[in-house]
Amino acid sequence: MGLEGRAAIAGYVELKPEKKPPGDPLFSIEQWALLAQAALQDAGIDKHEVDGLVTSSIAESAMFAPATLAEYMGLELNFAEHVDLGGASAAGAVWRAAAAIELGIAEVVVCAFPAGPLPMPREIKPHPFPFGASSNEYGSPQAQFDIPYGNLAQNCGYAQIANLYASRYGYDARALAKIAVDQRASACANPDAFFYGKPLTIDDVLNSPMIADPIHLLEIVMPVAGGAAVVVTSAERAARTKNRPVRIRGFGERLAFKTPTYAADLLHTPIAGAAQQAFAMAGLGHTDIDMVSIYDCYTITVLMTLEDAGFC
Repeated sequence: MGLEGRAAIAGYVELKPEKKPPGDPLFSIEQWALLAQAALQDAGIDKHEVDGLVTSSIAESAMFAPATLAEYMGLELNFAEHVDLGGASAAGAVWRAAAAIELGIAEVVVCAFPAGPLPMPREIKPHPFPFGASSNEYGSPQAQFDIPYGNLAQNCGYAQIANLYASRYGYDARALAKIAVDQRASACANPDAFFYGKPLTIDDVLNSPMIADPIHLLEIVMPVAGGAAVVVTSAERAARTKNRPVRIRGFGERLAFKTPTYAADLLHTPIAGAAQQAFAMAGLGHTDIDMVSIYDCYTITVLMTLEDAGFC
């Protein structure tokens, strides 16, 4: 059971990452609309053919994010989904769009993810208190048990994971640093990458400031502003566009915990089950894969993802 490859990506847009957004700041709904417009243009599909959208949270609407976007862009939708999976939201959006297409709920679905929200003017109160994945909302476990003791955001959590990995399996700092070096080499091959033309060495990584032992500054992802969107439609409809369609054959999704405090085992990640499901649904094995795109928020993340997904 699962996807059958009858849906495909027909168009996309990816903005060049910048340290700060170029030009005048835009609200999230404005960014979303511009991304959708560009992706539809790439696919050669008219806005009025869109009958579905998938989005992450938007700053201008704490509730009903899909309805807010439909209203803003003048769309009437048969399918609308709000995906709240953090860094996995984009992948989660694509399979949900594909499922809606295969089920006949929608014909053309836009999935878009803009950059961060417009900075809130200082005079507006109250200001939100974001702590990465930690929630400072009244009643949350993080507000009660984590944040008051300094265990907040991502650096602490991934340092805990790296230290436990070192205790159980050993830890080669130079091998971990090489992951950052290899990722930077990939960036140097992409003219649109933020670090294009700025290669790293292992010594550069190990000599960068220690942020949360054993993680150095250059082992941590640098936040940038950008944005991306894809248009998902039926494989038959995608074949009539100017681009080569990308069929969506399989996916996997697993959720087990939000913060490391509540993980049953920090070294057994949900990616293991998700990858197994994706391979089985697609009817593929590890040797069929030519390229793996891994979320590289920290070097330890890349290593553990490769291991838990079964590549090593």
